[in-house]
Amino acid sequence: MFPRLLPSIEVKQEFVSGLLSSGIPEFDELIHGGIERGTVTILTGPTGVGKTTVGMQFMKEAAGRGERSVIYTFEEWTETLLRRSANINIPVASMVERGTLSVVQIEPLRYSPDEFARMVRVMLKKMARRL
Repeated sequence: MFPRLLPSIEVKQEFVSGLLSSGIPEFDELIHGGIERGTVTILTGPTGVGKTTVGMQFMKEAAGRGERSVIYTFEEWTETLLRRSANINIPVASMVERGTLSVVQIEPLRYSPDEFARMVRVMLKKMARRL
């Protein structure tokens, strides 16, 4: 049993809404300008269709704006992610070194959804304190 994670009414950081660009004009046009900041976006599809690549492209653009991102990888080893990203000109290793990207490898099914959500929230709070 793990405590249920409920939305916090405390907001300690100003939120700026807007669209996040992928940096690929044709793709952004297909998704009406980008993905909306502050929302949950789920990329779904079979293995090998480019879900991770699309997500990493958004993170690359965020890093270029000086923003930070985190990727939680469940079924792909961090080393594989680094190699595959380098092969398509997404400099994940450099982003990690600069502190604009964190990569956290999670053992699949180790955490309940509430445990995982709490872990993410704790990590984000620690990252926010470093600002």
